[in-house]
Amino acid sequence: MYRQIKFILLFILINWLPLSGQPVYFDKLYDKGEGELLELINRGAIIERNWGYLAYTESIDLGINTTDILLIKTNFEGDTIQQLIINDDTAYYARLQNFLTINDSSFIGLLTSYDLTLNNAGDYGLINFTESGEVVWQRKYGSDTTQEISQRFIKCSDKGYAIIGQITWGEDEDGDMYLVKTDSIGNFEWDNYYGGSLFEAGTSLQQTTDKGFLLLGWSRTYGAGERDWYLVKTDSMGNEEWFETYGDVFSQSPETIIELQDGNYLMIGGGGNGGGNATKGRMIKINQQGEVIWEKDYTYPTGTGSNRLVQGVELSDNSLVVAGFTNKASEGDAGWLVKTDSAGNLLWQRKYNMNQYPDLFYSVIQTSDNGFLLGGSGLNLATLNQDARL
Repeated sequence: MYRQIKFILLFILINWLPLSGQPVYFDKLYDKGEGELLELINRGAIIERNWGYLAYTESIDLGINTTDILLIKTNFEGDTIQQLIINDDTAYYARLQNFLTINDSSFIGLLTSYDLTLNNAGDYGLINFTESGEVVWQRKYGSDTTQEISQRFIKCSDKGYAIIGQITWGEDEDGDMYLVKTDSIGNFEWDNYYGGSLFEAGTSLQQTTDKGFLLLGWSRTYGAGERDWYLVKTDSMGNEEWFETYGDVFSQSPETIIELQDGNYLMIGGGGNGGGNATKGRMIKINQQGEVIWEKDYTYPTGTGSNRLVQGVELSDNSLVVAGFTNKASEGDAGWLVKTDSAGNLLWQRKYNMNQYPDLFYSVIQTSDNGFLLGGSGLNLATLNQDARL
């Protein structure tokens, strides 16, 4: 009898976990403490260390149009160990798009900044900083006469870096995707631009086995409709070899491209018509020639608004875990985590409402204990401001 009861309980547990997701070990908000209206943790903004977690948040004071880049160090329970300001330029809007580890105490990040008083003109660049927040070196690129927004950077096989983003030319609202290549200490080597007569923008990139690049973004010139997914393949010097578009007239901007263990690639973002104003989260797996292997859309049950996937990781068994946000009219936005098998078939999904107010996930990593750490923002009921959230 005891063995039968044990078997029944085990059966219930096995079948319940995929529906409920994993238990939440901590869910916390982080605030610089000076009345900022919005703080959030962006894509690629979390790194696990041997003592805990390191994350950055952009801290925005919308009242005076300034931002700080805040580095948050926490223990494994999410308790704050230290907060450090990396950049505090009161004349510019500054955002650290993502950062990578160089060694045990040094990091390199991609910085976008622009002056809201000068027609949004600005620049972007790489910044090398230590775990204590000290800036080792900083390189800036771009022009004061154009609006340039960097989105993502990667380390290349030659130990240099490649940056993707978008540039707006003059006042005609024409824009192009751009790619910038630097050496290992951020010195400019070359750049290239991609697009047609309307607007194109870059969001994410990967280096390919031939030392070229796959550039992911969106296009209004090519494809079926608004913000079609736009993939450009280049050689090692950034010269365009081919491009493809994906999606339909309901497409929403893609967010991330990741390389998979089988040598293929996964594109992650939003798209698809879910009825009314609703959209779906979307993943597209492609081979090295850009050909679609599978394409899947995802919505959270009873979600009636935006369903958007932002960033994902591939696990050792080739399954996929992807974070984003979903919403329901009566609840607002909620953080959203989706797990699929290697073919994109849904295994489980879960949403995370902190206070039944806007909650968004932009970043996810797998932790050393095989859990997941999610980063984004959530509403602080005490201040009614959006705070960074882990």
